[in-house]
Amino acid sequence: MSCSKRRSVPVLSRALFVREHGARMSTVDVDRERRRIILRGGVTIFKVADLHEALLALSRNDAPIDVDLSAVDHLDSAAIQVLLVAVRSAPVTVCGLSLSVRKRCRMIGLETL
Repeated sequence: MSCSKRRSVPVLSRALFVREHGARMSTVDVDRERRRIILRGGVTIFKVADLHEALLALSRNDAPIDVDLSAVDHLDSAAIQVLLVAVRSAPVTVCGLSLSVRKRCRMIGLETL
């Protein structure tokens, strides 16, 4: 099938997803002075690159890093994967896991976060 004969498939934009599913906008804030990353909202594949970048920026000198999830209402598997790699490879402490995030981690057999 040539490109001109293909039908276009609608792509769900981030803004539309948020509006339709009622998700809060997610943010990744970095407090360099306190070596802390504060996550808010739903941390999904849309924000994983920001989370990864923040972890890399703070992990350059092997000092401990805190990742605060107290304002997170949802973590998808991509976000959990990034956090798991961080915890296993650097002095990273994840704190403030909500009940829903704990359930999600437990559901996939992950108790180390």
